[in-house]
Amino acid sequence: MANFNSIMQFYDRSPFCTYALAVHMKYSLSDVLLKEIERLQSGQVYQKKVFFIDNLGFVKHTEARKITFEDSLAFEKIHAETYAKFGFECIKIPLAPLLERVGLILKSLEKLQRNHGSKN
Repeated sequence: MANFNSIMQFYDRSPFCTYALAVHMKYSLSDVLLKEIERLQSGQVYQKKVFFIDNLGFVKHTEARKITFEDSLAFEKIHAETYAKFGFECIKIPLAPLLERVGLILKSLEKLQRNHGSKN
């Protein structure tokens, strides 16, 4: 299997996600958040290709998750728009069984590594 450590970083959430959530919830964007995003952008902390995993087609309510499915779709759209606004390229991973999604991610990583290697 290819070694992706030198070219890939995986994060579950980022300040860009917080930005998207604030927009979705119609909250004011804090100076702290905006300064952190500026720092991340100017320092090129995150790579510009990000995986964007499509929703499962439902929302399971929990004590912490009370969003409706319709609201989750609206938030998903804002989330993708936010990443695009800040210059990220979203690699969409469509709805599929888990192992198929993992396979798509691995294929994308292999392609990114090949492209990265050809630039060196």
